[in-house]
Amino acid sequence: MTDGTFFAFALPCENCGQPCESRTWVPGFNYFGCDDCAAEASIMIFAEDNCPVLHDAVLRADSVSKVQKAFREHQASCPNCNPKITDLPVRRPSAPAGDRGTGQERKEAA
Repeated sequence: MTDGTFFAFALPCENCGQPCESRTWVPGFNYFGCDDCAAEASIMIFAEDNCPVLHDAVLRADSVSKVQKAFREHQASCPNCNPKITDLPVRRPSAPAGDRGTGQERKEAA
């Protein structure tokens, strides 16, 4: 389709250049992008504003799919990026053998 008919069927993503049926305005980056590029930009904006560790992982990714993979993997273990993690029960370390029992129990034992 080198005769220009490409644009009659689909508009290109202004980021990756691939044809897309619908484009989304990506604020901050100021372009109309396909769904994948819009998702990548949204992850980048979230990472930049909220989590330096995720931001570093996203910067190392060299494709949209790797950005999305980095986000999924990071979100699974980061309480900053996944609030559900903070809802999990906290496992407290057990007290050493000499410290077991309440203060009242220790007084009664003595």
